[in-house]
Amino acid sequence: MCGRIEYVVTSKKVLEGRYGARLVEGFTFQGLVNARYNIAPSSHTPLITSENSEEFQFGHWGYLPPWASKENKSRDVINARSETVFEKPYFKSSILKRRCIIPVTGFFEWHRSGSKKRPFRFHMDGDLFSLAGIYTTSKDENGHEMPHYAILTTHANELMKPVHDRIPVILEEEAEHDWVGDEIDEHAMVGLFKPYRVKGLKKDEISSLVNNPRNDRPEILTPVH
Repeated sequence: MCGRIEYVVTSKKVLEGRYGARLVEGFTFQGLVNARYNIAPSSHTPLITSENSEEFQFGHWGYLPPWASKENKSRDVINARSETVFEKPYFKSSILKRRCIIPVTGFFEWHRSGSKKRPFRFHMDGDLFSLAGIYTTSKDENGHEMPHYAILTTHANELMKPVHDRIPVILEEEAEHDWVGDEIDEHAMVGLFKPYRVKGLKKDEISSLVNNPRNDRPEILTPVH
């Protein structure tokens, strides 16, 4: 699964240049140009959606299907298995109509051995890359419509296998436009669910400080070996 992400972006120019998108009207760049080192579910993070692929907006990490009670946040789902996303009624309408890109600079996974957990950071040396997601839209705590998303996962690549058996679906840069485009079909989507090639993706064991999401500071990214 993917239960923690990193988003460290300090330049509006870099962000807009990387994705060719602008900020949705009514928002400021506070949050889009930001340093978040330890983002947990239920946070609001930048997204590009298939309903508006030319603008950034903010989404709530926690997928809530349209038929679920908006008050019952225990139904929030943070990940969706790509292998079954077309089969499950919980996700089917979203994979067909409401897909999103989650820009990140890293994500974290834990290797479990008995009662011990060792955290690892997966990254591309600070470069932005894209996780694939699906979403629904519902009102936030202020009554504003906001995407509620889940990150798609697939089986682990060679870099991830020693740590965990699942990895987020990482989109190749040239596939990002297709993922949030209107013309992609189910066969093409399934082709994007393959585990990300190891080249370009790096892994570092990091401090257990990352276990607590309140530790949102750069020190948690320092390799321990």
